[in-house]
Amino acid sequence: DHLLVLMLLVFEATVYRHQIHHYRQLQRSPPPIPVIFPQATRDTLDKGLLHCIKYLLNYSFY
Repeated sequence: DHLLVLMLLVFEATVYRHQIHHYRQLQRSPPPIPVIFPQATRDTLDKGLLHCIKYLLNYSFY
């Protein structure tokens, strides 16, 4: 089981490094992360439970 987890981590790191190299070679910035609720930011996190849930839904899948 540990070997499989290690292989997945190495694969993820390899893909991440390849993407960074690709965007630097093209002199572009990576695309923004798509979100469900664009108005829910870190600044609005403390305004209430609904804002907190929206923020967590935006970034809990990454």
